[in-house]
Amino acid sequence: MTPLQPKELRQFADVLRLRTGAAMIVRFVEPADVGPLRRYFEGLSSATHYSRFLGATRDLPQSEYERMVHTGEGRHFAVVAETGTGNEKAIVGEARYAFNVEAHAVEFGISVADDWHGTGAGFALLSNLECRAAALGAEHIYGDALPASLKASDVDLGAGVTVTKLVSAAPGEVVVTVDAAPDAKVGVHDVAVGSAVLAAGLPVYKKIDYLKVTPETAIGRLGGSAHFPKGYDQFDAWGFDNGADGKPYTADDVKVGLVEVNWSIEEFQATFYDDDKKFVGTLSQSALFTPNLDGPNPDRSNNRNNYGDVWVVAKAKTEKDANGDPLIGKAYLVVAVPAYKKWDQPEVSQQ
Repeated sequence: MTPLQPKELRQFADVLRLRTGAAMIVRFVEPADVGPLRRYFEGLSSATHYSRFLGATRDLPQSEYERMVHTGEGRHFAVVAETGTGNEKAIVGEARYAFNVEAHAVEFGISVADDWHGTGAGFALLSNLECRAAALGAEHIYGDALPASLKASDVDLGAGVTVTKLVSAAPGEVVVTVDAAPDAKVGVHDVAVGSAVLAAGLPVYKKIDYLKVTPETAIGRLGGSAHFPKGYDQFDAWGFDNGADGKPYTADDVKVGLVEVNWSIEEFQATFYDDDKKFVGTLSQSALFTPNLDGPNPDRSNNRNNYGDVWVVAKAKTEKDANGDPLIGKAYLVVAVPAYKKWDQPEVSQQ
């Protein structure tokens, strides 16, 4: 990817509104920004500078500034966040990000001027980065280096959830204890640690109301030979809160997390005297379905193959419904014959 030309850069500027009401412009770095960026980095506190670059140097080498101003080259991009107008313009944050085409992922680094911590500038800048990453086709965005010198007040988990103790803090992990108010809003809250924000990172819920087994429908393949390997399936059991409307399977339901369950297979009654459950395969307590062998089975009526359809059933170990019975979730599984292939040109067929 070739670098964007200076005259093209301004069309990609975004105007963001902070929680203080101030406007902040996020735009690509331009050649004229090298001097202001030097002064910005020099003005960062030692802790903020170290969290951004993981090094003690107070200035970046000239080659790094060259890379910033050649935004787009090698799918590397650099942006600044600035406030004010005219002679009052000032850089209050910056970020660099790189797009990995193969992984459909963006890796980024971000900093915000110390005086602007707590204003929402970091949240706004990160949210803008998410949009820019999505425009590139990214499906994942990665960051690191959480500040190690945190206070409990630096961690924001949204309305109704209060951090009561900072258990530990390291560049890659923060552990806290929290209190959730009785009227805490049920839903998925953003997690803010200093100026870093993980959007929709914390499910806040009252209880597990129902289970959902994923995938909800699946196909397994009989097999066993080198030419026709088995087609396995892996399942998960997710717990959901009904959300604010109190109704299951609606848009405001909260996906809480994986639930401890016991796994089993039940017959999907498609015909009288259906017996697929006995022949299709086995399901482990880690929810891995292993299909049976392919081929005619003399133990089955009419010498049939081991195909069939069944329910994959998850029964919660501790979560109960309104009647006190364990919550149950099901997925539909079809176990089919191997995926046969016919090659029109035998000379290029699989051996």
